[in-house]
Amino acid sequence: MDEEMYATILETLGQAGRASRVYIFINSWDSDGRLCMNQRAEWCAEGIDPQIDNPLLQNLPYDDYFPRWAVMLAQNKPVAGIVANFPETERSILEPQGILSILVLPLTVRGEFFGFIGFDNCMEARLWEPSELALLKAAATALSLALERKQAEEALRQSEARYRAIVENQVDMICRYLPDGVLTFVNDAYCRYHQMTREELLGRSFLPLLPEEDQEMVQQKIASLSLANPTVVYENRYKTRDGEMRWLQWTDRILFDGQGQFVEFQATGQDITERKRAEMQLQQQAERDRLLGAIALHIRQSLDLSEILNRTVAEIQQFLQTDRVLIYRFNGEHAGILVAHSVVPDWELDAAIDFHRVWYRDSQATYERRQTSIVNSVDDLELPDEYRSLMARLQVKAKLVIPILQGDQLWGVLTVHQCSRTRQWQSFEVEFLEQLATQVAIAIQQAQLFSQVQQQARREELLNKISRVLNSSLDPEYILEEIVEQTGECFAVDRVLICTINDQVQVCHEWRAREEIPTLLHLSVPLTEFPDLQNPDSDFYRLGRFHAPDYRQYASTETRRMMVEDMKVQSVLSVPIFIREQLFGMVTLQCIETSRTFTDDEIQLLRQIADQAAIALYNAQSYERLEQLVKERTQALEQEKLVSEAANRAKSEFLATMSHELRTPLNAILGLSQLLQRQLFGPLNDKQIEYIEHIYSSGKHLLLLINDILDLAKVEAGRETITPTLINVSNFCSYCLAMVREQAYDRGLEIGSRIDPSAKTCFADERRLKQIMLNLLSNAIKFTPSGRVSLIVEKQPEGISFTVADTGIGIPAEKLPLLFRPFSQLDSQLNRQYAGTGLGLALSRNLARLHGGDITVESKEGKGSRFTLYLPDSVDPMLSEPARTTQKQTQPVKMPLARKGRILIVEDDQPSAALLQDYLHATGHQVEHLVDGTDFLKRVQVFQPNLILLDMQLSSTLTGLDLLAQLRNQSILNYVPVVMVTAMAMAGDREKFIAAGANDYLSKPISVAQLESVLMKYL
Repeated sequence: MDEEMYATILETLGQAGRASRVYIFINSWDSDGRLCMNQRAEWCAEGIDPQIDNPLLQNLPYDDYFPRWAVMLAQNKPVAGIVANFPETERSILEPQGILSILVLPLTVRGEFFGFIGFDNCMEARLWEPSELALLKAAATALSLALERKQAEEALRQSEARYRAIVENQVDMICRYLPDGVLTFVNDAYCRYHQMTREELLGRSFLPLLPEEDQEMVQQKIASLSLANPTVVYENRYKTRDGEMRWLQWTDRILFDGQGQFVEFQATGQDITERKRAEMQLQQQAERDRLLGAIALHIRQSLDLSEILNRTVAEIQQFLQTDRVLIYRFNGEHAGILVAHSVVPDWELDAAIDFHRVWYRDSQATYERRQTSIVNSVDDLELPDEYRSLMARLQVKAKLVIPILQGDQLWGVLTVHQCSRTRQWQSFEVEFLEQLATQVAIAIQQAQLFSQVQQQARREELLNKISRVLNSSLDPEYILEEIVEQTGECFAVDRVLICTINDQVQVCHEWRAREEIPTLLHLSVPLTEFPDLQNPDSDFYRLGRFHAPDYRQYASTETRRMMVEDMKVQSVLSVPIFIREQLFGMVTLQCIETSRTFTDDEIQLLRQIADQAAIALYNAQSYERLEQLVKERTQALEQEKLVSEAANRAKSEFLATMSHELRTPLNAILGLSQLLQRQLFGPLNDKQIEYIEHIYSSGKHLLLLINDILDLAKVEAGRETITPTLINVSNFCSYCLAMVREQAYDRGLEIGSRIDPSAKTCFADERRLKQIMLNLLSNAIKFTPSGRVSLIVEKQPEGISFTVADTGIGIPAEKLPLLFRPFSQLDSQLNRQYAGTGLGLALSRNLARLHGGDITVESKEGKGSRFTLYLPDSVDPMLSEPARTTQKQTQPVKMPLARKGRILIVEDDQPSAALLQDYLHATGHQVEHLVDGTDFLKRVQVFQPNLILLDMQLSSTLTGLDLLAQLRNQSILNYVPVVMVTAMAMAGDREKFIAAGANDYLSKPISVAQLESVLMKYL
């Protein structure tokens, strides 16, 4: 509806309804799915301001201002009334427009709420009379019908345009035909596709153009058309003149005239060959993926290699619809043995022909080069006559041979035979088989690993049983009987012997798998019957074993011929038993029913058993000697313990001395630097301030180095102790991240965390845990030029792990072993680029191990690193309830200055004393200084100090604790607060000093802030 028509209608309605303003709003939906109103047309009486351009009236959501209107208008109810009585949200829009009363009528198009027509009265607040209301409602209804008709006309116009576009640009094939298929009309696309003229097509049936196997199906589809079923869709094939088979999709309709009488059929067709091919490829790919997934799942669920291989060949045969699928495993004799097969019954291999069960390898073959051999037709190959004859006997027309690889080694081959016809193998079929060969290789490796694990478990179980026997008895007869029994059952042989060897070889212990096996117990023959036992260069002595998979080759003496002929021995393995480097005898395994080649692992296991037998014999023969050795060893251990305790005492004394000697000068360096920074004794120029800051920062760095050295030394000396408590993991991680977040932001790094919800608490020394975590986070930030640093916390089965992951420079693999060594950094370049001493990681790992945990690292150069701290769970039953700790948020408080007082300093180190005196004098305190303890009590009585700063180490004969004891024994002086000052900084110092009577404790170097805190506390 155009604007001119709107204007005429609205003006007429406005005059008829005595309105000041008439308008039309059309509904729309915004991006959030909300129903909105939009003004489309307006008429205003003379003197009334138009609102058509008011932006507030465009895209105005009903929900925000007029929810009541939306409900009423949608129910085809009018909205009318005095605006002053309307809700506030409605008045906020209506009153600025000067509206005193209003009438809103819904517009409905096709039964849906389309918009509304509104009538404003801006001259007086009056309600419309019933006659006026009826007239306006009729007008609104007429307007709704006009809008509905307009929409229908627009839809028809668009439909006609689409139809014209289809007709004018038609590329689909269109034809009309009679019930017998005779064509009455074809379009150009139909002619082009069939490469025939219209004259050649019209008047003849299209059915002969289809393959015979599709004609009946198409006729059935056409026959199903009726008035009740006027349309049918089907697909059929079409063979082009060049022999290519393509697919077409047809939509056939039955046509009737105006009287409902049948006229003819019309069909529209499209070439869907590419779609069908894509669908078939997708189906094939889906089937391949399904089959690969099923086989991979079976491999994960089963450790039976034979079952896996047989299922694999059956699945391949079913999927490829081929005649035979075979798997051969190669052995060390340049041949392969058939281990799995799936064969169609019509092409079963003749059971009488056994040659197909062995694959004789050809060094020139494609599979030997680790490549797939593809043969589409055996007849097309130039094959030797004997090979062609072999293929004829096996009835092979086409085949595939895929190598199965174990690393670089050729384990065997997967071969597929097509016997009924030649076959053009498709690339997807070859790719599928190569993927399956990889899965088979995985299954083989998995089965081998499982077999190795089982064998290792059986061996360890056997050795453990023998070890328990050794520990439970000193009876050699009982022990050796147990050894031969356990050995026979483990190796699954027929007979196990233990023989003594001197001039005679005598069987002293025997185990047999069955009673019917003849016994050799107590057999005694001359040593000459075993020539290898007399030859020091034989394998028995040189390699520690006699191994005869075919014992018949060694039947050169009467005894050995008797073993072969009478005892039916086929294979033998013997290893010597040495006691005190002297040959005592041997352990022998014998196989009777089958021959057997023992593996290197089995030979090694038998050697271990022989060693156990030697231990048993040695223990039995030398029990008194063993007791003496135990006694001597006990004495040696006691001596070593005394030496170790002395060494630990020396380490403790060294640590205390080093702490004192290093911290004392640092106290002066850092303290005097701080005093100069504060400029208490006069201003400094910029260069002096810069130098002082360098001196202070270098001193702080040296202090950190000393602390790390001493911490590491204390841990390694076994002097460090921890106090584990239950820690809230979330609060702990938040604290650590907050401590390094500014450092990370300064470097432009992202920093974040991911905490396992089940990892709620951990059990550790909180101070040491923070030291470890801050070291790992700081290192990650330091060695990450860009990217992200993350803290990942995960609950482990018996503990908790904290992983610091970064995207930094990474660590070369060859440098990883150096990472946790003290003072070790990766290279000189790194030393120049990144500050550090190389102590942090060494100390952190030692602290982690002190907790019963550890720190591990994974890193890739250029990609980043992952350092993981593992802590075991607490087993303390007293900590069954999680600790409820809260971190109080403290606001910085401006502390008042300490009141002025008298302070006595007892300090033998002159720079340290000068530091304290100068600062205390500058801040208004009275200070006296004692170099040692001479006249200490007298000076206290005379000076009457308010605080004593008492150094711990005064001389070789007098300590601060001695003076403290003297002071506390004086009833008139023991009220004076005493703060102990020490440079030792050893674990337990604070507790020791408080127990001795001190009020507090300061560790050198002393910062100005520490000193001020003490003054505030005690003055």
